[in-house]
Amino acid sequence: MSGESKKYALLTLDPLRRFDCIVFDFDGTLVDSNEIKRRAYFEAAAALGDVTECVSQVLNECTGDRFQLLREIARRAQSAAASGLPSVEDLVSHYTRYCEENIRICPAVAGAEGALLRFAQLGIPMFINSATPTAPLRALLVLRGWTRYFRDALGSPMTKVDILNGIQRSEDVPFSRILMVGDGEDDRLAARKVGCAFAGVVLEKPRFQGEADLVLSNLAVLPDFVAGSKLENIEQ
Repeated sequence: MSGESKKYALLTLDPLRRFDCIVFDFDGTLVDSNEIKRRAYFEAAAALGDVTECVSQVLNECTGDRFQLLREIARRAQSAAASGLPSVEDLVSHYTRYCEENIRICPAVAGAEGALLRFAQLGIPMFINSATPTAPLRALLVLRGWTRYFRDALGSPMTKVDILNGIQRSEDVPFSRILMVGDGEDDRLAARKVGCAFAGVVLEKPRFQGEADLVLSNLAVLPDFVAGSKLENIEQ
């Protein structure tokens, strides 16, 4: 699927498709920032020397948060303990600064801002559920002026499943009435684990492997899906 908007036909209303709470991933779902976060590892690790190949290997082979990945990059580069070179904590700080400077001004995913505004006007509770650590995640929402849309924004070290469980308890709605919107396999698996519906965002190529209840590249159709409208892809 390309980054262009899909065309949908709105069919009959189905009250069983109504959702009372929406949970969004952040990067690649609301903001087009996945490539920025990838570049941030190269920017931060440059202080270790010429480690471009090492960074590429770690990003291709390993999973984890910024602390785990930068620690592994430093270990493989055999530079973390060298005199005069930055610590892993310094690398993480550089990574975080780079992300904040660039993600605060990067484009929103198509249709995202209009969808958030419509949900806010309808009074539908919204949350962020991200792998980004909670503190820098909340800082990014402040920088983008989006805090007014969300009841809370939560990230690591909590898992996405733990966050969904906490949201369900706080909102006191069944998982079947919660929609998880994300672009990654971790988002899809977390939704399936607890019994939420999953809307998968695809900007360039899919980053999730299994089936989604809705696949979209433009969030403008999301409010109709949440309100109970069935969507049929009519793109030829």
